[in-house]
Amino acid sequence: MIFPLVSPGLLTVALIVSLNTWNEFLISVTFLQTEGAATATARFYQLSGRYGSQWAEMMATASLIAAPTILFFIILQRRFIDGISSGAVK
Repeated sequence: MIFPLVSPGLLTVALIVSLNTWNEFLISVTFLQTEGAATATARFYQLSGRYGSQWAEMMATASLIAAPTILFFIILQRRFIDGISSGAVK
């Protein structure tokens, strides 16, 4: 009885936590110094240089970094909307 009411909040927290974990930048840049161990966000940071940037590669990398979060939301979109609409009906 409680889980249907709490599930949108739990999904939102799961989405935020997974997004923060996926985009962890400071730890990956600080501790993962080898090129083979670099995460996607650390490699994205390396694409912008001091004198120029590789805009096409930056856009492709940004799309790949954002894709899992967007896919997660699209798959569970019905659950988010059901939770929002269930609280509005009296």
